[in-house]
Amino acid sequence: MALVEPQYVQEDEIQDFPVATIARRIAAVLLNSAYAFICSFIIPVSVGRFGSEMNPYIAIWGISAVVVLLSILPQLYCMYRYRQTIGKRIMKIKVIREPNREISFSRYFLREVIDTLFMQLLSIFYIIPNFLVAVWNGNKHSTNRSLTDLIIGSRVVQLPKNR
Repeated sequence: MALVEPQYVQEDEIQDFPVATIARRIAAVLLNSAYAFICSFIIPVSVGRFGSEMNPYIAIWGISAVVVLLSILPQLYCMYRYRQTIGKRIMKIKVIREPNREISFSRYFLREVIDTLFMQLLSIFYIIPNFLVAVWNGNKHSTNRSLTDLIIGSRVVQLPKNR
């Protein structure tokens, strides 16, 4: 038995959720980026003031470990428990598997890894085509599915306000 049980949405409920807007999806990415920025910049700067008397190599590795734990563990918890990142949870949007099924943790984790790797390694060459595919799909099919969604077989939906 897991320490934390995932929360599932009933499949018949998923069919009623409207497709998430591009604005909400962008806002969720920006919130996740802001969270990562806080963990990777503000925490080391504030800790660095107090760690100046330590061995610099120990301080760097210690701060790096704290940053990784503080930035990744809460995201993994939200991804496992709710199948949402922190940004998606705040924006009340959720990734589901096509056709209208709850997405598994492993598939959702893979989706986030692909997004993160592409954004980090190929940011400008990935973001623009990914955005254009989502806009094109939104205009043509009203699904707003990004390139990653098409690869993984998922889509992002708007959750009701009480979730």
